[in-house]
Amino acid sequence: MRSHNAGAAKMLEQLTAREPGNGAAWRTLGLAYQHLKQADKAIAAYQRALAADPGMPAPIFSIGVVYAQKQEADR
Repeated sequence: MRSHNAGAAKMLEQLTAREPGNGAAWRTLGLAYQHLKQADKAIAAYQRALAADPGMPAPIFSIGVVYAQKQEADR
């Protein structure tokens, strides 16, 4: 499973480089990073998803989950 997430992250990195306004791609990249235990990259990707599409609620929840996993729930 980890190799699938790594492959997905690589493809999504390329996609977001080409389409920086693609909120769904940023959100999915954040999820891939989260599964790869790359918390800081996941948070950054979720924040980019919010910037691209402020009406998308999923990244807000996901950011909270990642901070909780990092034991920084007060953020």
